[in-house]
Amino acid sequence: MPDITRALLFGYHGKRNVGDDSICVSLIETLIKLVDSKKVAFYVYVKDNYIEENSAVLGSQIYYISSTVGLLKALAISKIVIVDGGDHLSDYGGLLKNLKVFMLFLGLAIATKLTFKTFLIINGGFRVTTSIGLAFLKITLSLATCVSVRDKYSHLLASRLVSKQLGKGFDTAVLFNYVKEAAAIVSIRPLKLDTSRQSIDISVTPVFANFFSKPEKDEALARAIAKSIGHLFNNVKNVDVFLLAFNTDSRVGDLGLIERIVQVLDPAFREHVKIVAYVGTVHDFLSRLSQLDFMVCCKYHSVLFSYLLEKPALVINYHPKNAALVHEVALPERCLLSLEDVIDGRLGLMLCELLKNPEEFRAELPIHEAKWRALSAIQRCVVHAF
Repeated sequence: MPDITRALLFGYHGKRNVGDDSICVSLIETLIKLVDSKKVAFYVYVKDNYIEENSAVLGSQIYYISSTVGLLKALAISKIVIVDGGDHLSDYGGLLKNLKVFMLFLGLAIATKLTFKTFLIINGGFRVTTSIGLAFLKITLSLATCVSVRDKYSHLLASRLVSKQLGKGFDTAVLFNYVKEAAAIVSIRPLKLDTSRQSIDISVTPVFANFFSKPEKDEALARAIAKSIGHLFNNVKNVDVFLLAFNTDSRVGDLGLIERIVQVLDPAFREHVKIVAYVGTVHDFLSRLSQLDFMVCCKYHSVLFSYLLEKPALVINYHPKNAALVHEVALPERCLLSLEDVIDGRLGLMLCELLKNPEEFRAELPIHEAKWRALSAIQRCVVHAF
């Protein structure tokens, strides 16, 4: 019986967020291909075990744990601890709101160091501007055995804080296996019953409630988006709008804001507005996205998926990570809208422009280059650990 190397994967898994779930599934399947699966056991910390149904890996030792006790046991027996993806270390929205997260990841880094474990941060993003946030980030990075980052801004910031060499990667979700195949899946009922009509999918999220504890400002955002959709319908014929809930968590998810947009929308337009919500299967959600023509991206991974599916896109810069990804995939600058642009009504004008001149709203970075960057960064960390 060969000796088993145990590894713990830690991140925002199983929280009803399709972006974080796609990172988790992509990393698991990539790691299984890079290591001897008979000699490695992976413990994946998740809030909800539904994510287990997303993995296509068979015959591998993968264990999903959702309790604090299970997490502590997995941490105790694991030789390797992996923090995967996401802007986990960020003070956007205020340091105090993010202090708990900073302390969690710093504590995890210290625990691995004290117990002589290998600590990896794979394809992460970092957005800190305060002195306290910078201090937390510097200490956490210094305790890591290997670090790779998903965008140039994060690489520049982290390189200023630590002397170790950092891998230049890409968001791990770019390696998700089923994006191209999704359009051919016949088990998914077509969203577009009338192929003569164009379709725009719009991703939104309650920015002000989640990041600034100001839910009343999300009301203004909902009204502005509804007004922009109305402007689109008044100026463009044969178009449908799909509102996308990338995060369906009951506390911080997108559905509340989406339902509010529909409520304040002119009733005459509601027939051509539909809601598409993530229900826990990444493959099915992406197959639905693949059927649609254009994307307006607020959620970070809506930007990534529009890029993978090669859809013309507008991006709402609700968070600095969105601008970072826009620059990574080389979307034209005019594709990027601020929250102020949306609230002031510019979104409606840009929606019409998107349909009129779609080729001006496409990313230029070759997809194979993004995949190569993500994979190379994972390989580099694997060499340090397994």
